[in-house]
Amino acid sequence: IKLKQAEKLELQNELSANALIAGSIELQKNFEQKRELYQRWIEQGNWINTQRKELVQKQHLSQDDNNPSCPLCEQNLSQSRKKFLQQKFLGQAVFLEHRFNRLEKSIKQLKIFLQNQHQELLLIKKFELLLQEEQELIKQQEIYNTHILAHKKEQESTQKAYQQLMAQQIEHQKLFVTCLKEDIITQELIGVIKGFEDKQKTLENPHEQLQKLSEKLQAINAQLESFKKSDEQKKVQEERKQEISLLCSTLKLMCKQQEEIKKLLEPFSLLHEQELLSTQQEQILKQELLKITQQKDELFTQKGHLQADEKKREQLTQEQQEYSKNLQVIITNVHEHTLIAQALGKDGIQALLIEEVLPEIEYEANELLSRLTENQASIQIESLKDLKKGGTRETLDINISDQNGIRPYEMFSGGEAFRIDFALRIALSKLLARRAGTSLQTLIIDEGFGSQDDEGLSRIMDALYSIQDDFEKIIIVSHLATMKDQFPVHFYIEKNAQGSSVTIIEQG
Repeated sequence: IKLKQAEKLELQNELSANALIAGSIELQKNFEQKRELYQRWIEQGNWINTQRKELVQKQHLSQDDNNPSCPLCEQNLSQSRKKFLQQKFLGQAVFLEHRFNRLEKSIKQLKIFLQNQHQELLLIKKFELLLQEEQELIKQQEIYNTHILAHKKEQESTQKAYQQLMAQQIEHQKLFVTCLKEDIITQELIGVIKGFEDKQKTLENPHEQLQKLSEKLQAINAQLESFKKSDEQKKVQEERKQEISLLCSTLKLMCKQQEEIKKLLEPFSLLHEQELLSTQQEQILKQELLKITQQKDELFTQKGHLQADEKKREQLTQEQQEYSKNLQVIITNVHEHTLIAQALGKDGIQALLIEEVLPEIEYEANELLSRLTENQASIQIESLKDLKKGGTRETLDINISDQNGIRPYEMFSGGEAFRIDFALRIALSKLLARRAGTSLQTLIIDEGFGSQDDEGLSRIMDALYSIQDDFEKIIIVSHLATMKDQFPVHFYIEKNAQGSSVTIIEQG
């Protein structure tokens, strides 16, 4: 039963070892794949970092107000275009920063995973080495057990042969002692016969002595017969002596062989000690195997957790990729909407349109203002303003140049401001008419003449007459009596309970 249990345990250990080796191969492949992915992410992170550095340099160049050239094509840029590039670089920097942080976080998680998996692989390799050592020890134990069994059988056969030889030697010694005893009796009988022969010669009564001697002779003959038989037995004993001598020699030889066998068995006594030591080592290895089996179970448990974490990480990676795609779409939309907002804002299309039409407005306004002021004033419209800290900013300042110098529009009031407003409004009206592709049909001026003196009113009337060919109708709304006499057609508006009524009066 113990043997069957040992075989069953050995089979389970072998199956567990095979399963562990197969799992270690799969784990090694997975580790190599993750390490390659780690290297690719590191290279991608280095590339993103390089792009960030280049982008920072471009941003620095684009923010240099003393350098109007483009950091990409080295062409001179307007302030609006330069601002657009700065916004573009800022969006790219935000995107690269987000991408780099996300990649850095993934690299840290993957590095921790690789370190844990590397420790797991080291434990599995250590376990495989212990398994190999255990298998080598098992093989050596089997060889040692085979040698021990062979030597035990040889020793048992030698001991049996030695015991048989000793038994034969004892039997021969007993037989030898018996033969020696019979030889002594024979010598005594010969001495007795010789004594009888001597006595026969000295007998006085031959007849009686003859009879006695005859009886004794018969007895002696009987004894001689028995002695003859004893001689034959003696020959046999001599042969036995030779056999005994041969057996003694053989026994001595076997004793020598026994001594030699003892000497030969001395290493096997060391083998016995080694067997005990191997048994102890086997127990230690079994304990180590039990610990390794427990570690293996723990590793399988950790592997299950890691696989679950891996699935979760893959799911998170997939979600992160989807979020990245959505984020990229959002960033693209934000960038496009930013461009649209910039284009539709005050610094966009309208700024470009204003910048294009400012010279035309300035020309038309100065044409009219020069007639209103006898070439004493002119309008200057500036779209850029110098800053104290350096650089410029977009603006729309109206400056008036007259005999007192150049002053901003806000410094004028009364009649002067009215003439400037009048010139600018007429210029804007003509511009809008030309841009619409039609002529301006009607010009209506509502009040504003009260701030003018007689000379100013005269100049305004001269200006109106000078531009009357540009309009089909010029309508002036005013309460000044002096203005009424300047126009051939009057519109009188009266208000009563029924409403308002208009009366048109033409003067010759």
